[in-house]
Amino acid sequence: MWDVLPTAVITAANTAVGEVSINPAEVRGEGGAAQPVLVMPVVVRLNARPKEQQLAVLSLEADLAEGSQAGLGRVGTDARDLRPGMHVASAEWGTPQNRVELRFPLPRPLLERLESHRHRGDGRLQLTLSLRVVLAWVRARNDIAQPVDTRVPFDLRYGMLADVMLFWSPSVGDLSFLVEQSTWVTQVLPALGHDAIRVVEVHLPTELDDERARAAFGRQLRHFDHRGYRESVAASRDLLHAWEKRLGATRDRPVAAVVAEAQGWGAEDPRRRFLDQLWTAAKGLANTVLHEANQPTMLNLSKPESKAHLLLTAALSEWLTRLTE
Repeated sequence: MWDVLPTAVITAANTAVGEVSINPAEVRGEGGAAQPVLVMPVVVRLNARPKEQQLAVLSLEADLAEGSQAGLGRVGTDARDLRPGMHVASAEWGTPQNRVELRFPLPRPLLERLESHRHRGDGRLQLTLSLRVVLAWVRARNDIAQPVDTRVPFDLRYGMLADVMLFWSPSVGDLSFLVEQSTWVTQVLPALGHDAIRVVEVHLPTELDDERARAAFGRQLRHFDHRGYRESVAASRDLLHAWEKRLGATRDRPVAAVVAEAQGWGAEDPRRRFLDQLWTAAKGLANTVLHEANQPTMLNLSKPESKAHLLLTAALSEWLTRLTE
């Protein structure tokens, strides 16, 4: 799994000695509205080394920024003291993975800034961790496997004892990663007490999961957040059209007919009528808003109506995905 996760290399001068990785799906929120914190679990591992060359990471510091470049759009800083127990150390027998949780306070103005940045795109959030480590060579002095050193007046009753020598120039590359919309709206926002989001995720098949389709649903969410209820409904037209193109549906052979034929539903099958009625309703309201110049009066949509249409669009996309994959 390490080869597919965003990873930064730990070096001593120009020599690679380990890695820091993050699984963006594990990012979460904590603390509610009173003490909101963004939690980012990272995994630190040091390459296997002979015992006489054992290394340890004594501390890990991180600057978090929005976007793909460190230093821009700063979010916060955290530092973890890893000296107690010396758990983040190399081993002779392999590369143990050590989980370290970085925690960044996320007050409401900062959260709203991230939300605004996220909604300007496709619903995902690009973040970058700029990491720093204190790296040391660790030499055990009272190890049970070592000869007794008469210069050390402490035996194992006092616990492990070691000499620690610091490297002058350790470094870690920047760690840039994407937090998916589904992770953000289910694991982060609710835990931060952010109540302005609907936990809605649209599952699209591979053929339909293109930038335009994602952006279409993202526009629905963004307009809804900003109370643009008519604009939210109108934005669904691109997603509905993408589905019709994907299925090869036409005016004479609508979506319900195409799906019914593929699924073996008969002409009187209630699922066929149900899909046809839902699709007609979703598309009809979007078309009405888009072409309201032809209507006798302007359509004034409220929040509940726009939300119902948003959820209907998401449910139809979910259903069609399950049927066609």
